[in-house]
Amino acid sequence: MKSTFFVVLCSLLTSIAFSQKKIALIVAISEYEAGTGWEKLNTERDVTEITAALEKQGFKKGDIKIIKNKEATKANILKGIDDFLFKTAGTGDQVYFHFSGHGQQMADYNKDEFDWLDEALVPVDAKSKYDPAPKGYKGEQHLSDDELMSSLNKVRKKLGPEGHVLMVIDACFSGGMLRGPGYRAVVRGANDKMAPDDWATSNQSSTTAGSEIAKAEGLELKDDQSLAPIVAFTASQSHQPNAEYNGGGSLSHVFSKVLMNMNSQMSYNGLYRLVREEMALIVPNQVPQADGNLNTYLFNASAALAKPFFKLKVGKENNKPTWILNGGSLHGLTLGSKVGFYANELIGEEEKPLFTTTLVHVNSVASFLEVLPDVKVENLWVYLIELAPAQDKIRTCIQVQSAALRDQLKADIQKEALLKEVKDSCTCRIIQDRPQDSIDIITNNEHLIERLPAVSTSVPLLFETLKLYARAEFFRKVGAENTGSGNGGESVSVSFIPVRVEYGAIKGELPLSDFTDKNGVVSFPEGTLVRLRVTNNSGVKGYFSLLDIQPDNKINILMPSQGSSGDAPSDYLLTGQVGQTFELPRSKNSYYTIGEPYGNEVLKLIVTEEPLDLRPLLASRGGLRGSRGALSKMELLFADAMSATRSVTESVPVREVGFFQTTFEIRPRVEPKN
Repeated sequence: MKSTFFVVLCSLLTSIAFSQKKIALIVAISEYEAGTGWEKLNTERDVTEITAALEKQGFKKGDIKIIKNKEATKANILKGIDDFLFKTAGTGDQVYFHFSGHGQQMADYNKDEFDWLDEALVPVDAKSKYDPAPKGYKGEQHLSDDELMSSLNKVRKKLGPEGHVLMVIDACFSGGMLRGPGYRAVVRGANDKMAPDDWATSNQSSTTAGSEIAKAEGLELKDDQSLAPIVAFTASQSHQPNAEYNGGGSLSHVFSKVLMNMNSQMSYNGLYRLVREEMALIVPNQVPQADGNLNTYLFNASAALAKPFFKLKVGKENNKPTWILNGGSLHGLTLGSKVGFYANELIGEEEKPLFTTTLVHVNSVASFLEVLPDVKVENLWVYLIELAPAQDKIRTCIQVQSAALRDQLKADIQKEALLKEVKDSCTCRIIQDRPQDSIDIITNNEHLIERLPAVSTSVPLLFETLKLYARAEFFRKVGAENTGSGNGGESVSVSFIPVRVEYGAIKGELPLSDFTDKNGVVSFPEGTLVRLRVTNNSGVKGYFSLLDIQPDNKINILMPSQGSSGDAPSDYLLTGQVGQTFELPRSKNSYYTIGEPYGNEVLKLIVTEEPLDLRPLLASRGGLRGSRGALSKMELLFADAMSATRSVTESVPVREVGFFQTTFEIRPRVEPKN
């Protein structure tokens, strides 16, 4: 849906937090009606995680309405908005609308869209194919953006300017080019438009300037200062598929996680940045969108902030005592992590815990602890003190015709710590349709990692490619639950300095705004020249390493430099001085050239108490132990995570490491027209 919303800048300093009521409507569809042509989705986890996040944000159970599956008809969704949101809400209240399901573009009959296509949510009874027959289906049960906004505008009018509407759409409006039956990712959308085949071409002559039409992304959010402001998040750009992630919606999962872990009040701009960076870690080939007045505070500055401690619930299961924390993977907790129990809240200098225990089971919103006998835990404060490495492995499905190749891959995968062979719920697939066909490695959102010829010499390269992908995924996600990006300002930041070069020498800087879109996404065309600046914003002390993770899973260690034997990890020391900067490359007349592959690239900065050198780990085939003297605990963590034997599983004290990341997009160069 194309944004014609005229952003009205509001001063964040004058935002006022009201004690408004918070009301939510969640629509989630996994099973579409037979005969509609839509494939099954997985939205159960979406409902669980979004509900938990909203309750954390002060939404009461009675003020959250859920419409699922067969109940989610177009009529019932509109009835939910009219009869629940509209009737429950009052002046100044906060309203949340969430949709998890399929999305599709459809004919724009009132001609208010640049491309003559509306975006639409797909209710449970809506068909997927346009039928040109006189009485055929032409989108009557689709919920278009015009209809949705008309219904929500009634709510906005009742809320008034002091209220607010937040909308999250975990669907897509273009399914992308999928590989074929049997190997398709679960994608929340369709390639086909709900429109006549010649719809776009028949209207092309009446469009404005043809190729010069602005390709706006997002939802149709028209500004009207008599109504409550509205902000919308969508899962991907209109030309991108919206892939599911580990059995649920990618945007629903990330949005829930961000709401759970806020540690300061932030604007919707700040929220969008966190959402985008988290999405880049799990679905690198899609970019979420945000529309509306992003300069206002989330929930009018009434958002609940994450606390450093957890609450403990003591219960029984099968007549055995259980200790359950009110935090799970959405809060960054991992299996095997250690928590400490304290008599008082930790303030200032760290105290020693009365005792510690470990997490033995972790789900999205809760964790079960190892129970210690004869210990009273009521009224104690519980803090995370050591974070165990995440146990996530790359779930690999082998779908090849050759029995010999299948057996070899099974044996290789068993030796690799970051890989696991599975039959379903794959992170990636190794596919060969017929013995003479190429061998493809494809991610769960249909991104082709590598295509190799069907020859025996491809087998070692295939496995090395798979390991490279697994390691890139590990480094993308490591520390994601502990990242320092966003939330109103990073402790340590990495920023870009585009430069102009003549005859090999830097002649000046270019404004970064030239490469930044309306949502703050930094996007560089191929061939752009940049330098990097690392800035210590809040007096952090420690040594930093800087990794560059490409869309094709190649990992570059930028600092300490891979190409310089004299470049030592101890050279990159943050002394604790606020404002200290490092410009990279360190040679003043050097720069980096942005190039292929296209997609989202991640810069990850790791700050540790001891110097960290990952060059031997990534330059060789995983060898780090024994490569030099005593290794730091973080080096042991990374080495063990990628070790074939994995004899040791290290935990890292939370205070010893910080992770900070920046995500940017690389796109093809657009040549000027003659």
